[in-house]
Amino acid sequence: MEKAEYEKNEYDLTKIMEEEKDLPEGTYKIGFRSVTTKGYRIDEWTGAWVATALIYQIVTGIIIFFYYSQVDPYRATEYIIDDVPFGHIILTSHLYMAYAMIGLVYFHMMRQWFVGSYRGKWRWLQWILGVVLFLLTILTAILGYMLANTAIAMAALHIGMLFMQRSVLGRILPGAFINWLEGILVGNYTTTATFSHLLALHVAVFSTLMLAIFAVHFMLFERSGLANDD
Repeated sequence: MEKAEYEKNEYDLTKIMEEEKDLPEGTYKIGFRSVTTKGYRIDEWTGAWVATALIYQIVTGIIIFFYYSQVDPYRATEYIIDDVPFGHIILTSHLYMAYAMIGLVYFHMMRQWFVGSYRGKWRWLQWILGVVLFLLTILTAILGYMLANTAIAMAALHIGMLFMQRSVLGRILPGAFINWLEGILVGNYTTTATFSHLLALHVAVFSTLMLAIFAVHFMLFERSGLANDD
């Protein structure tokens, strides 16, 4: 059975910035769209939920960053909870919103899969970037969880190091490369170095990478418009 025109993929990325005349209204240029009855369905807003969770994590993360110290991360966490105005609410909501964001990304991806919204000219690229964002969300959440320097967080860090050293990945890659990755993760094993590295990975590397990929993901949504019904 031949695919409908809107389901056909375009793999030539050099054409992605070309103007097209048959795009749905409001696409390609970021702006307000005409909202149809379909647009009010709750399942049409799964991507917006993820974006809202991401924005909330950025705002609360910036507030926490002002008070966090990698020199003594456990006491810094206690200070945020006990002494910073609304610190307990901010830190706790930042934690549980991370859990919620993982679930929302997963739900968003499954919804797109089951309704077939991943099919289309540039939607295949949206789908691939969405999978990358899902993995980055999990990794960023794990790194953020480690920053409290609790017993569970340190166990997670230890498991991550063992995974790099003894997993199939660790046995295939050269030992020097694995040692380099371990050095990026924990530094020289002092508390300050370890949590400076974890904080840099959490904030400067993975979070920034998530924002960049999300921007491209959103641009592709604007490029393709809302998925068609068949």
